[in-house]
This record gives sequence, C-alpha cells and structure tokens, in this order.
Amino acid sequence: MSATLVVTGMPNPSEMDAAQSYLNGVMPLLMEAGGTMVKRLKVVQVVKGRPSGMVLVMDFPSEQTSKTCLLRMHTKRWSRHGIKASRK
Repeated sequence: MSATLVVTGMPNPSEMDAAQSYLNGVMPLLMEAGGTMVKRLKVVQVVKGRPSGMVLVMDFPSEQTSKTCLLRMHTKRWSRHGIKASRK
C-alpha cells in the first residue's frame, strides 16, 4: 500500500537562502528514496490553527519506504549533505 508524506514548514524570513538550500538538498534525497512529488506550495491563508509557510506532499511506494526515508534524515548519510531534520 502506498503512503503519502505531508510536510509543513515555516521558514525564517531572514534566512530564506538557507531554506532554499535545504529544499535543494533534501528533494533529490527524498526522490532517491522512492518519493514522488505531488505538490509543493506556499501557504497564503489558514482557516484554523497555526499557519505554516509552505507545504510539501509526496507519495511513496509503501509505508515502509516512507519510514525508511524519514529515518535516514537522522543518519550521517543525510547530515553529510548539510541537511538537518527536527520534529516538534
């Protein structure tokens, strides 16, 4: 069964170059792990809750593939690309 990954983020406006660098580094790694980009967009209005600045939606061939991909975000393989992940 396929899995969909939805990522929301609020880039720091004073560090937009860093946010763009992150996206340029992380997208190839997500796709290498089997992900297919569905949508990447800027959030302009929120109906309820805290706003996020951006949303990324990706499909993966399986739930296990998506989990493996996310676990790699915490390994040296990802960090050597200068990519850091955090969960809140």
